[in-house]
Amino acid sequence: MGLVELEITLQKGEEPGETWYTDLLPVLIQPSQQQENLKAMVEYIYAHQAPLLRDKAPEGTGPDSRNGFQDFLSQLTLAEEILQVYEESYGYFKANCRHTLETAEVVDWTEKVQTVSPHTLQYLVRHPEYLREAPFGIQVGDKHYLPEKLLMTQDKMSRDVYENQVVLSFLQRMLYDIGEEGKEIRALVQGLDLPEADREGYQLSSQVLYANAAHMLKGFLERCDEVEERLQEMFVSYRQILPVTLLDASQMPEPTEPFFRVPQYYRIYLCIHQWYQNTCRHFPRERMLLNLYENTFVFEIYCLARLLQGLRQEGFVLEECRRKVYTLGSRNLYDHSGYQNVYRLERGDEELPLFFQPVLTDQPEQGPGAIHLYRNTTYAFKPLEEGHYYTPDYLLRWKQGNRENYLILDAKYSYRKKVLQELMPEMSYKYLLSLSPVPYEEKGQPVEVAVRGLEILYGLTHGEQQLESFYNCQLPVKEIRPAANVIPFSEEVTEENQQENIRELLREVRG
Repeated sequence: MGLVELEITLQKGEEPGETWYTDLLPVLIQPSQQQENLKAMVEYIYAHQAPLLRDKAPEGTGPDSRNGFQDFLSQLTLAEEILQVYEESYGYFKANCRHTLETAEVVDWTEKVQTVSPHTLQYLVRHPEYLREAPFGIQVGDKHYLPEKLLMTQDKMSRDVYENQVVLSFLQRMLYDIGEEGKEIRALVQGLDLPEADREGYQLSSQVLYANAAHMLKGFLERCDEVEERLQEMFVSYRQILPVTLLDASQMPEPTEPFFRVPQYYRIYLCIHQWYQNTCRHFPRERMLLNLYENTFVFEIYCLARLLQGLRQEGFVLEECRRKVYTLGSRNLYDHSGYQNVYRLERGDEELPLFFQPVLTDQPEQGPGAIHLYRNTTYAFKPLEEGHYYTPDYLLRWKQGNRENYLILDAKYSYRKKVLQELMPEMSYKYLLSLSPVPYEEKGQPVEVAVRGLEILYGLTHGEQQLESFYNCQLPVKEIRPAANVIPFSEEVTEENQQENIRELLREVRG
């Protein structure tokens, strides 16, 4: 699915081999249950991929916290909650918001004069047009005059105070942020220029991935436009009741005393704080769907999400997600940026780290959290593939007390029969015969390290529901070790059987 690249290697006697590669070629599939299964996998990934992404959680929250993952949808939800606060506070800001009294000179009716200043007399002399005849007052000849209007000082209420400036400027900042997000979504949607989907009864396999991402993004765009329109209306309404100077809202405003003393200002300030804390605004989940197409490993990510979810349903708590960098000499290996690759789960005194695409070299790994397995030979199952390291899709490590067991898992988007007959022999050579445990001590005590088995997860299921052993001629006396099993992993497998297969994995790794 996605794209493929053909590779041809030519070996000429004892000379070094030469390798040629084709351009990337699109994979076509017929509309079938397989396509629906793939679509269901993508939807599952989207719904359960939160711990997979390299997205920093707010301080004080763990991976299993609801706040441990933020995306654009959470930002839109927050914007709607903030709009609700502004709507509820509108009456207060219209009638009772903070203000100051400013003394200003104005021309007004004479009866409003409270004090007479030199400026008042100067204005009277310079503006005789306001004089009107009266029975008494300023005598000019045989007539008397009084001014109809005079220059006077009055106390004028001004709402242009810092707190009100913050209230209005934050609305403008939200408008800008949501507008920028809308532009980014439109650019992504326009970039999903899908080619002709149907070609003589075949469809591009990438159509499923692109269509799913496009559907999600278009839904976001509609909601984004609605929020932006509401924000614009709210900004205009507050602009009318708060004629203030707008501030630069690029940074968190200073918390002055009224923001903590006055309930309405306090609620607004809490909203501002939440908005500035919500820093992940670049659609990590939707971009992940696009990256799946580019990297052509939908099934691997699906299995990873399924494994994590299944283990958590068995009572294990995801305590940590992190990025581990593997090296071979001076080279860094396999940096799939965007994904975590170590997931530390615990339950009681059991530790159960799940490693995604670990690198197992022919040198023992050192340091805390080291993987105590090494490649024990450079020989390969196939000619021309000799090397110094292996990269299985997943590695499950169970540790309790002085026991440490490993289970190697590999994902193959293939059929059960092909996995058993063609892939299992090579995988067994690599991960059962060519890997050995590294003995070590912990707190002065030896730790028993063992490889418990190999599990191949296959995605093209035809009604298969349960784990199946490669050893189909076992005697009833004793179970064969290490284990070698194939497990159906797809949305065609019922939730009950998915969970039972996870429990089988736990039984295998515990030993």
